[in-house]
Amino acid sequence: MVIAQYSLRLRQDQPQEIEIASSIRENAISLREKVSTGSYGDEELKKFWSIIERTQSGLMVSNPQLAERAGLGSQFFSSVARERRRPKLSNFLKALTAIIDVATERLSDIERANPDARPVFVTKAPELALLANSLAQIAKKEIERLDLEKPNQPQLLELHYKQRSLMALFADGFQKIADALSALHQKPTEPILLGNASEVLNQLAIGITTWWNKHSSELIDSGVRIPLMGAGIALLNLAGANMLIGTTAIAAIVGGEKVLKAIKSA
Repeated sequence: MVIAQYSLRLRQDQPQEIEIASSIRENAISLREKVSTGSYGDEELKKFWSIIERTQSGLMVSNPQLAERAGLGSQFFSSVARERRRPKLSNFLKALTAIIDVATERLSDIERANPDARPVFVTKAPELALLANSLAQIAKKEIERLDLEKPNQPQLLELHYKQRSLMALFADGFQKIADALSALHQKPTEPILLGNASEVLNQLAIGITTWWNKHSSELIDSGVRIPLMGAGIALLNLAGANMLIGTTAIAAIVGGEKVLKAIKSA
């Protein structure tokens, strides 16, 4: 995927603009962490409107350009705050991700000059790319196994399809991450590659969170074991994608029926 670049990169002699862009990105990341759990309330909505109102001038990007970046309608950013609209959660997250990515591009030269300020997925790109590729290959093999072991009972078949959908999400998402991080390693200060890597990481994080919120209770109660889940979430957290899924629930679905019984009896 080629990401269009609209923002202007900041210079060291622009401390006020650096502070504004950093603040917008920090607030957007914090808000995305909260709403990634699957819902948002009035408080989060007000924070969202506030971020939107600051973005155009703070990041030097027009609303239509930002909407294109987020894959939303051209009037989304110009109307959502002005009309105090309540967007769908998916659009809420897309908007925040686009803002974070553009802010990262604006700050790319500053963070290049200060390596400690660069995102982990930049400083650890080769290692994370290798891990992501391994997880993608494991997920593909798991899909092959599931296809060969398709159950006949309707209830088990439904669980089977849910497991397979997660593995398909892993296989596609982690392959995209591996490819994006490999490209970024070659040109670690290229804003378009930075934006692409950030986007694919966050897309998979949102996809897994959405799947988890929809299906996890049933899978945990059934004692289904998905060891790859823990490794996948660990990698995304390490890369800075901020996965917000409870460790107890993860332990149950990674460890299977024995862990589930231990948790319930605790």
